[in-house]
Amino acid sequence: MAILLANFNENMQFLTNSHQELVIANRNLKKTIAGLSAQIALIEEKAGAIKKIKTIPMKGGAE
Repeated sequence: MAILLANFNENMQFLTNSHQELVIANRNLKKTIAGLSAQIALIEEKAGAIKKIKTIPMKGGAE
């Protein structure tokens, strides 16, 4: 019975540690996603500005 209890306690500790690692990994992923979303927004903003730039046609053509 003592061996079963020791195994149970060991498994519970492993699950607790695994859970803590997953919580940290999830937090880091959320930060990464937030950072990437900010970069995407900036790129989209710059792309929109580039689209607004108009070329000025030459009058009369080349001589």
